[in-house]
Order: sequence, then structure tokens, then C-alpha cells
Amino acid sequence: MTSTPIMTATEQPKYCYIVTGANSGIGLEATKQLASYLHLRNEKSVTIYMLCRSEERTRAAMATIGTPDILQFLKFDGSDSAETIQNHCVDKLPDGIKVEGILLNAGGFGDNKKQQKDKKQQSSSTTSNNSLSKDDVPVASSIAQANLIGHAILIDRLLKADKIDSSTRIVASGSEAAFASGVPMDFDKADFDGILQGTASLGGIPGVEYGWTKALLALYWAAFARHHPDLFVVTVSPGSVTTTNLLRQGGVNPFLRTVSKMAMFLGGSHQESVAAKRYIDALLGEERASQESGSFWASRKGYTKDYGDVSNLTICKFLKDVTLQEKAWNAVRKFVPL
Repeated sequence: MTSTPIMTATEQPKYCYIVTGANSGIGLEATKQLASYLHLRNEKSVTIYMLCRSEERTRAAMATIGTPDILQFLKFDGSDSAETIQNHCVDKLPDGIKVEGILLNAGGFGDNKKQQKDKKQQSSSTTSNNSLSKDDVPVASSIAQANLIGHAILIDRLLKADKIDSSTRIVASGSEAAFASGVPMDFDKADFDGILQGTASLGGIPGVEYGWTKALLALYWAAFARHHPDLFVVTVSPGSVTTTNLLRQGGVNPFLRTVSKMAMFLGGSHQESVAAKRYIDALLGEERASQESGSFWASRKGYTKDYGDVSNLTICKFLKDVTLQEKAWNAVRKFVPL
């Protein structure tokens, strides 16, 4: 596999967009819509960086997009160490380039085998170095790494490298599972550290850890908006999509797959193009004027209908609780090396 070509000084883009998990599903569709938008505007000095695990799959995905000349691959895996994310992603961005928008789309249910291994490792020792990574931070669960921790590290490192500023729009992928899982969620008593490490007792119900992770994700980015009032971040749920690769991931056990499909049937679903448009509108489209930094936009009816800010719903009142936001912030930051 040939490496990504290096542009000459005269070819260097002036600004860029970043999309994680961009080579399949909603991430690929969002990348296509973004590339089409930039092409119609005849943008010449822009690059879309597709941050994915597999270069081969990403190259194949690029071939399905009509404007491959503005696409670049960077290797990204949410479970990677902060050092690896720095080396593979942040350090590969050209000097002086401005990051216009970031779509934190990668995620899912994680690797089931890795989750079991992590839980055994965590339970074997809560005080020794067995529960720490080489960065001397706790080891997060596969679900937490894929959906939240890896992205928190990426944004943290981009900030430190002065790659993003007040004009950058950060869009994090949320889910209605954060508030509509059907399982009672006591945020005041919940062990946020344990949830992120995969050691909290969540009743053994498949999918509950995913819902809790997405809830902590929304709280974390709400806290991020308060800690960085000069920056813009919004959590956006793409809604339920039956054709997405989410339920085909290796970490999804058969029972959870069946339950999720039933929920989609009862709560509704829509096409990937509609789901991806929610992301793109948040990055550069119609929702820009109405979305507040730190807010969470999702389906307020079922999994696809009445799209808007859910923080005013009774079931979502936890989102505006500053104490809970800080609780999530403090828990997540333990996994982000200084």
C-alpha cells in the first residue's frame, strides 16, 4: 500500500475538514455530501481528511466520491494511545492549515472480545499498573474509547497544536440511546469512572453501556463548551438508520442486534442521506444559526422525528445540569494524558 502523497508548498490547502469513521456508513455519506458542497462552491484550497483505521478501505471509499482530489487519508483508531493519535493525525496536518470543521463520527458498540479482555484486566487490579495504560491513565472500555475517549484526545491535541480556533465547528455523534434506552438512568448515583472503564454494574443488559456512554458523551461536550467558550461544539444524533454498519460490527451480540432492530421498527428509521445531512447542516448548513454550543440535537419523537434541541425535554433535563457536566468532564479527562 502506497503512503498518502505529500503536497508541495504551492499545493498545500489553506483549510480543511476532518471526518472520523469516514469510509463507511453515515460517515462516508457525510463525506460525500461535504465534498459535493465544496465542489459546487468551486473550493480549491480545501482538503477533507478521512480519519479511519484502514487505508485500503478508505482508498476504496474515496473512489466512490466524485471529488477524490480533495480527499486525504489519515490513520485513526479511537483505541490508540494519545501519542499514536498525535503522530498519525495531528502531526500529519500541514503547517498553517486551518481546520474549518470536525465531524467526530467514529464509534459504535466496540469490540466485544476486547471489552471482555478489558473487564478482566480491570477487575484483576484497581490499584496496580495493570489498570493503567502506558500513558499512566486508566484503561477505558472499547465502547468508551471508540465513541468518546479517542475523540476527546484528538480534539485536545488539535487544540494544543493550534489547529482549531473560534471559527472551527466541532460536531460529535450522539444517539437517542442517551435518553431513550428504556432503562432508568440515575445520573447522580452513577459511577461515571466505572462506566468509562467498563467496570460499573449496569445490570448486564446489552446496549445499556452504549446508552450510558452516549449520555456521558453529550454531558462531556456540554462541559467542553463551558470550559472553552471561544469554541463551538454540538452533539448531533443522526437518528436511526437501518442500513448503517453499526449493527454489523463485531462487538454487537445477536441479542442486542435483535433488540436494536425491533427498536428501529417501533421508533422509525430513515435513509443514510437524511442522517448524514444532520451532520452536514451542523457543520456548515441550515442549523448553524440556531444551534448553541454545547447543545444536543436529536429526534424528539421516536428515533427520526421532530429533530431539534432535546435539552428542554423532561427526560433530558440532565443535559443542562452543570454538576453532571462537570462529573462527566472530570471522568473523561482522567483518560486524556496531559
